Amino acid sequence: MTFEETYLPKAIPERDGLLKLGFTLAEDGYYRDSLIMEGEFHLQIRVRGQEVVTRLIEAETGEPYELYRVESAHGDYVGAVRDAVKGALLEIKANCYPGSWTKIKQPQEILEWIHETFHEEEEYPWGEYDYAVIRRKDNQKWYALFMLLPVSKVGIDEDRREVILNIAHDGNDVDHRTFYPAYHMNKKSWVSMVLDGSVPTSDIKDYLVQSRELAFKGKKRK
Repeated sequence: MTFEETYLPKAIPERDGLLKLGFTLAEDGYYRDSLIMEGEFHLQIRVRGQEVVTRLIEAETGEPYELYRVESAHGDYVGAVRDAVKGALLEIKANCYPGSWTKIKQPQEILEWIHETFHEEEEYPWGEYDYAVIRRKDNQKWYALFMLLPVSKVGIDEDRREVILNIAHDGNDVDHRTFYPAYHMNKKSWVSMVLDGSVPTSDIKDYLVQSRELAFKGKKRK
């Protein structure tokens, strides 16, 4: 998976959103060249269909800078560069994929709270728009999995699609009201929740805190 695929869904971004962000139509898609890191780098972004590619060029030397793509590269400076590129990708995600499940009220509230509280962003590890994970920054362990699915997948006999949230939790607490058997995960140590407003957002936040703590302790595994 590329750096870009980690933060963007597998979908075609909308033309109007790209144009509003300063992209121009080129022969091979849409293109934008902007300065980041107080003018130290040109961040070039090309969008062609579902593919989004970033390229960093040092403004002073004209040389490409690739360290932000190297997972093993650590340090304050490369971290700041990586965050700047990631921020540009998240801006595209927020403005150019308006049909996203992340715009649904309760999932949106929860995601915004995660961003503000833990400064951790959703990732799309399978390249599919309808599935996103949240990891702890310190150990890269999952503590939340968001999925847009038919509710029948968790045992609800209704014909509707909702955002399903998987969290680390004792599977013995399944009550088919707050907690459902975990979809596609270990049902002993994970549960599913339906983000349709039936469970208060404040309660879901508390369960997410617990799930994140379990991920830190390493007692729950994906």
